[in-house]
Amino acid sequence: MRKIILTACLCLLFTAGTSMADYLYWNLDTGSGNVDDVTNWTCTWPVGNPDKVPGDGDLAIIKKNGTVLIDATHLFSGIPTDIWVGDGTGINNPIDDWPHSPNDPGEGHVLQTGGTVNYAYWFLVGRANAPGTSTYDMQGGAITQTEAGGLFIIGEAGATGIMTVSNDAAISVLTPAYIGTGGGGSGTLSLSGTSTAMFSEVHLGESATGAINLSDSAILTSGGYNIFGTGAGGASTLTMSDDSQFIGGYGHVGGSNSG
Repeated sequence: MRKIILTACLCLLFTAGTSMADYLYWNLDTGSGNVDDVTNWTCTWPVGNPDKVPGDGDLAIIKKNGTVLIDATHLFSGIPTDIWVGDGTGINNPIDDWPHSPNDPGEGHVLQTGGTVNYAYWFLVGRANAPGTSTYDMQGGAITQTEAGGLFIIGEAGATGIMTVSNDAAISVLTPAYIGTGGGGSGTLSLSGTSTAMFSEVHLGESATGAINLSDSAILTSGGYNIFGTGAGGASTLTMSDDSQFIGGYGHVGGSNSG
């Protein structure tokens, strides 16, 4: 049995930004490595700061092919402001140019089998113009946003992002989720098992291609507005099977030049 439950609710969660932080880039080209291994991270800004595992107030940027491994005993050292998995920024001046990138655009990959990943503002899988397909495979544990601000994005403009959530993994986000957003973006979020995901809003396929797949007893909850397939070239697909549920507020499907 499949359920879509819609309830009226007003939830406005805006703002946010990134304060002064160390910019820490994952540097593993092949294979896999633990997230808490300091040798797998390079600090590019502020120039001269030591390499370290991303923690409170830092940016964790993953755009190398080597997979980041996260579990109950291998975690970030604190709460990063942002986690980017895949990024389209090329090499730029590490002193003057944000985001102080030391290498070419690249896809990113994360495998989380346990533990809790906390972040403050921005969580992206497939940030703007990242090449290839960036992935986050969440087989256990939790992802929790600690501050109201920023966005949760899978497949930003010009990039492809895929996130799979399985078993009893749980996502709890205070701000809107965008699954496929911006021209050329493609995002897919799949939940199975008894996994859960909670967002303040869900925007699926806004001027991009977005897909949500729910199966088994998975539950996705949106506390506010839901927008599916809007904007030029917007296309969205919601697929539900078994006892999965989408619990959401009001919203609309389609819009200007949308599918």
